[in-house]
Amino acid sequence: MAKNGEFTLRVSGSFLVYEQTAEEDLRYAVEHRKDYEVGDLMKADAAKFFLDGNFALFEPYTPAACESLGLEEGFCGELLWDEETFRKTAAAAQKAGFHLQVHAMGDRAVDVSADAFTFAREQEDKDKTKRNVIIHITLIKDETKRKMAKAGLIANVQPLWEGVTVTGNEQELTVLGQERFVNMYPCRSIMDNGVVVAFGSDFTVNPFDTFGSLQAAMTRLLSPRDVQYELCINDPVVNPAERISLQQAVKAGTINVAYEIGLENITGSTFPFS
Repeated sequence: MAKNGEFTLRVSGSFLVYEQTAEEDLRYAVEHRKDYEVGDLMKADAAKFFLDGNFALFEPYTPAACESLGLEEGFCGELLWDEETFRKTAAAAQKAGFHLQVHAMGDRAVDVSADAFTFAREQEDKDKTKRNVIIHITLIKDETKRKMAKAGLIANVQPLWEGVTVTGNEQELTVLGQERFVNMYPCRSIMDNGVVVAFGSDFTVNPFDTFGSLQAAMTRLLSPRDVQYELCINDPVVNPAERISLQQAVKAGTINVAYEIGLENITGSTFPFS
């Protein structure tokens, strides 16, 4: 479609890399990267990893969660990669010229990702030309925010998820406990540490709701178009300190997304942002 001039949007794709097939996956990515290049309409220049599926945490799941899920007490979630293998593979992908992306939700997964992508930069991208991205970030330690800023890493967050409610996020509350629950899906504090934040929808898991995303980021409330909106409408706002301004939200949803995929000189903004 891109070659035939039928696209009405720009697509930036990524190659998935898994631990068990890492060398094969990277070799395939290198061999086929050019197959997807069509001007500025289509490209595939990123390597994407999945570091955790559940929450890989520094501290254990609550005893109640372990009991209800049939897990051993003290379970902290699991990484999908051996840490050293992940570091070396990230560096190899960076050396091959790819931007790096990782799905990481728990605070330990996010921290391991920040360390691995920092290592990849130090080894293969000292000028920080590549756009290395940590995606989702359900929980993050303050020290990890500083690591991300220092390494020039990007946080891709899903603002529709920031409308955290006791009713709508009952499972997360059970797993994390109250103290961690109220710190889920931060946004403002990541920005305040100097990290570039770009919005994502996680479509097709979630709807593509641009204005609902802006609203959720500013209010920490569910979008009225959320299927749980009526059910959760009376729940109190969780962690209102993480609300951001309209200008911050628009920037995160436009120019920062373009920056994330290397198109900031082509699209993403129609007026200057400070």
